[in-house]
Amino acid sequence: MKDMDWSAYYKNFVALNLDGLIERPDEWQVLLSERLRQHVGSGRILEAGCGFGITSLLVGTGAQRTLLDLEPKAIETARKLFDKAGQCAEFEVGDLFNMNFPDKIFDVVFNAGVMEHFDKDGRRKALREMARVTKPGGIVYVAIPNHFSVPYRFAYEYRKAHGKWPYPDEEKIFDLSEELAAINNLVALKRETIGEETCFYFLSRLQRIWFKFCHLFSRYEGYLTILTLEKSFAAEKK
Repeated sequence: MKDMDWSAYYKNFVALNLDGLIERPDEWQVLLSERLRQHVGSGRILEAGCGFGITSLLVGTGAQRTLLDLEPKAIETARKLFDKAGQCAEFEVGDLFNMNFPDKIFDVVFNAGVMEHFDKDGRRKALREMARVTKPGGIVYVAIPNHFSVPYRFAYEYRKAHGKWPYPDEEKIFDLSEELAAINNLVALKRETIGEETCFYFLSRLQRIWFKFCHLFSRYEGYLTILTLEKSFAAEKK
């Protein structure tokens, strides 16, 4: 895992506009929450590494939601966000690599914008722990920024080169196939990308105009890669 000062990172967001987060979520958050809602129904869903918890909020009140993050500041903000929206959930400060939950209790486990900050060994450990708390037949969703989307990759490299990238470094990940090869109870079902508009967000105005023009002739993948994984019944019986 990369050495990341997440506490300092979250302290930069002390003046968050909660109303704005609720009323104007990002395109990818809306699209991801729709997919999660379809799978979880009225079951139990865990966001393992929730940050501010916006996607879990958008999943809605039909599901039983639990939000976990290592940083108390993130959980504090997520609580305030849910209170502001008049919604309820369970919140826990805890480690993604060693979660304080029993085995096999969640129907869906997911995170977004988390796994790209770990190296391969870290991603493997996180997947094992996410699988542990997922019911057999349940779904694990991993959502990561798509560095195979040309506009997003260009913006990332350009901003980093000019000292203007505002977020932690990100690994370039396609489908986690190498990590999954060592995990016998998770089966990859699908890779898709969403958020066509979001992939232009990090570009300057002139860069955005150029890439959107090129997008008319060469369609770019969306900003977010969603990997859908299933907890295998067969592996659980062995």
